[in-house]
Amino acid sequence: MRQTIFFLLALGATTHSTAQFYPNGDARWCGRDDDGSPPGYDVNYQMNADPDTLIGEQVYKRIHEYRDYELTRVYYVRSDASGKGYAYIPDSSAEYLTGDLSAQAGDTVRNVLWSNTYQSGIDYFVRDMVVNSIETLTNEGVTVERHYVRHVTDPLFHPFQFWQSGMGTTYGPMLELTGSAWACMVGDTAMYNMENDNGLPGPIGVQLCSVIDQGNVITGSDQVGGTVVHPNPSYGLFHIATPSPMLLIVCDMHGREVLHLPPYSRDIDLSLHPPGIYTVLQNTGQGRSVQRLVVVP
Repeated sequence: MRQTIFFLLALGATTHSTAQFYPNGDARWCGRDDDGSPPGYDVNYQMNADPDTLIGEQVYKRIHEYRDYELTRVYYVRSDASGKGYAYIPDSSAEYLTGDLSAQAGDTVRNVLWSNTYQSGIDYFVRDMVVNSIETLTNEGVTVERHYVRHVTDPLFHPFQFWQSGMGTTYGPMLELTGSAWACMVGDTAMYNMENDNGLPGPIGVQLCSVIDQGNVITGSDQVGGTVVHPNPSYGLFHIATPSPMLLIVCDMHGREVLHLPPYSRDIDLSLHPPGIYTVLQNTGQGRSVQRLVVVP
């Protein structure tokens, strides 16, 4: 999997706002990507009502990414009091700006993280963005504020490329170079809905994006099967509070096996491995359970 960061720089200015960038939980973004050719695949991002995740001194919410309903990666996002959104990318062990709701129309926001996803991987880009316009939209009882943005080198207006208070971005954790975003749900409210003209919000009391709760994927929990693993994230040492009678296999972010743990192991030691996301696999009587562990630098 390629993990590349590209920087394009420009100057800009911002003011301050108290709008919150990301939701607090129970949010889903859905769409479809085809990597430039059919048949394509469904893409879903899901923020559950998980406990907060502490990385360094920052507190994050987790967003899980699914391709054709299979878990592919986890993002860590947070909002600050000034209206900015940030994402921590375990692949690079760094935090990046994803949007700024305090920016005014015509402002340039520097070094904003984007992604370009494809079936086999993802590239990250850091680019300067211009706020094209800011609009307050009301439809079917739902009111939202959108910052429509474009690349500083792109003169065209893109109606489905925006930041939105309480929602984040059109594509979930960060804006995306490819693919089609269909909807965003926060609770039972459509914050963005392609079935409406110009993706207007609304209605309330619908479910436009799937809620993914697969039996073989455990999300929002520090458990592998019935095995509690903590702390998570850590600097490489994880403790198994309730040792399992099953063999545990640990894989890196590329799917390579890095550890085999015998039954009733009490610790997972990844301190000699690079920071990033690791996957712990365990076969249970109900299928295979999966747990993501995060090693921070």
